[in-house]
Amino acid sequence: ITQAPTVTPTTIDQISDPNVYVPGHLTQMKLGVRLSNGLDIKVIANSKRTVKYSNGKSSDIVFHENPDFGATFKMSNTAAADNGSWVYLSNSKMEKVTRNGKVVSSGGVGRITFNLYGKVIGYDMILEKMDRNSGGG
Repeated sequence: ITQAPTVTPTTIDQISDPNVYVPGHLTQMKLGVRLSNGLDIKVIANSKRTVKYSNGKSSDIVFHENPDFGATFKMSNTAAADNGSWVYLSNSKMEKVTRNGKVVSSGGVGRITFNLYGKVIGYDMILEKMDRNSGGG
């Protein structure tokens, strides 16, 4: 017996509305990324540059080099949760060779925090001096 669908099928009218999110309906190109209807993209950090906060200030440190992978999580059960904050964790996989040939690990994990409204409110490194951390491979 075939089960009834749990999600209402997308209609032609919804697909043509640019404000309705339709997974896999890649209709627009922005900043070199093909996006589905209803999605948007924005650059929030660049390597070797400070991260701009929504209050007009910037981070004390520059965003790490070689972002390798990232993930976004809702913060919970912390004082910083701010009733709905989010965090983006970004992996940095780096090794530097010094003049004497010694390999120095300078990668790690950076954290960009957002408030309830999706505004950038902080950036820091939560893991440093690593070279073997990887975003999945």
